[in-house]
Amino acid sequence: AISHVAPWFLLGILLAPLVYLLLVRLPYLRRVMHWVRTGLPLVGRVWIWNAHHEFASILGSLTAQHVVLADALQSTVASLHDANLARAGRIAAAKCEAGAPLSRSLADSIHFDRTLTALVAWGETNDALPEALKQAADVYEEELTLHASFLRRIMPPLLFAAVISFVLFVVVGLTIPLVDLINNLSM
Repeated sequence: AISHVAPWFLLGILLAPLVYLLLVRLPYLRRVMHWVRTGLPLVGRVWIWNAHHEFASILGSLTAQHVVLADALQSTVASLHDANLARAGRIAAAKCEAGAPLSRSLADSIHFDRTLTALVAWGETNDALPEALKQAADVYEEELTLHASFLRRIMPPLLFAAVISFVLFVVVGLTIPLVDLINNLSM
């Protein structure tokens, strides 16, 4: 029974990245695939932190060059790789153009991390928005570095456990029919 299922299981594992890449191309499934990508147990937060790092870095660089906040937000949103954060950024930019402070516009969205909104609020109250955005980018870069270090430490034991489980699975799958054969021959 295992020999009938194992090839399909391995084929599914090999085809999963290709199916993911095809599903991401479909416009009505992009949000679902984003939720899947960011919900993965070990690497989901990496996607979120990377997008926030990108947002804070670009917006911080533009505001440090004294670009008007509305134009800086539009340019930042246009250059983001994460389409979900870009959509949330466009909504925040529209709120800023309507007169709301940037920190409130970001805090109204569930897509922006509270660390980012708190640092932006501090930067607005202390008239140091570029420095606050640089600090936010540094925080996310540190989070990415720590998580990458964590993944480098945890992946070898996980892979070892997966290989041992696979070997045990194969051994049991080969042993059970052999035991049945011996039992049937002895009768």
